[in-house]
Amino acid sequence: MRKVVSILLALLVVFTLQGAVWAKPGGVPAGGPFSDSSKFNKQEEFERRFREADFVDAYEAQWAHTYMVKMQVKGVIQGRGNNLFVPNASVTHAEATTMVVRMVLSEFEDEEIREIGKKLIDDGFKFSYTDNFNKSDEWYLPYLAVAVELGIADNEGKFQGQSAASREWVAKLLIKALDYLEEIDLSVELADTNLESNLIFTDSDAISAAYRDYVAIAVKYGIINGYPDGTFKPNKPVTRAEMAKLTSETDNLVTRSEAGIEKGIISAINSTSVTLQDNLVFEILDTVKVYRDGQEVPLESLSVGEKIEIFYNSEGQAYLIFVEVQLEAELEIDSEA
Repeated sequence: MRKVVSILLALLVVFTLQGAVWAKPGGVPAGGPFSDSSKFNKQEEFERRFREADFVDAYEAQWAHTYMVKMQVKGVIQGRGNNLFVPNASVTHAEATTMVVRMVLSEFEDEEIREIGKKLIDDGFKFSYTDNFNKSDEWYLPYLAVAVELGIADNEGKFQGQSAASREWVAKLLIKALDYLEEIDLSVELADTNLESNLIFTDSDAISAAYRDYVAIAVKYGIINGYPDGTFKPNKPVTRAEMAKLTSETDNLVTRSEAGIEKGIISAINSTSVTLQDNLVFEILDTVKVYRDGQEVPLESLSVGEKIEIFYNSEGQAYLIFVEVQLEAELEIDSEA
């Protein structure tokens, strides 16, 4: 159950775009943070993106293959064309903010989100950043306007859109997104006197004061963790592969209903169908792809009791299944997010 919205969310923001009314009322509707005015067919879009998720360079960050596919299908992180994901490229502040906004506003098509941001700016929205934005910044300013409006991004100091996003910087961004989506109450979390106990890394002292609490909260909820050598590396730039994992882990914490997606625990499964605990039955396509621990695995590896996320078409047929892994397993990953 979602908590009462913050004062920020009580603000009314109405957009009239292409005949649709975009409202941000004093509460979060069941469909998501804005009214469910989007007209695009989400199931068809998921399937289209899935067909484009066969990345030829996934092997460069094999541990993150599952997350790359999932975030591509959900439209959070897009490939770079020519079936390339470029998993080890660093993510900038602008790119990280854009990805998180897409995750938060999953009800809407990317172009719709851009139009919301453009409308905000056209209607007089002002950035308080000290950056001198120029033409190279224009592509991400609509996303940044939305992020500031939702309270996900701070509207002060320097934004430095083209700078590499560090692990501690991204941790704060994701925690503020969870607060907006009301999956956590940030004021309660920040008041927790035991927060520091989550920072068990050998280099915890290197985490900046401005980000320590956010990193601790992110660790607490399993969004981010350390490296096998016991370090956190707060200033290390986040790669696209790591960003896929971080946004995927955050998205897993969000309680919302999405057309074409169903989460649940397997109560029965065979080669042609899978039944979840709430007695939802899905036919399984012969071409179904199943992902676990960063790798594609055979359907036969699934077993009763496992928690899965099913992507299904308009006929109720499963074409993509993700197995939710445990944090303990993730700690063994060599290249950890």
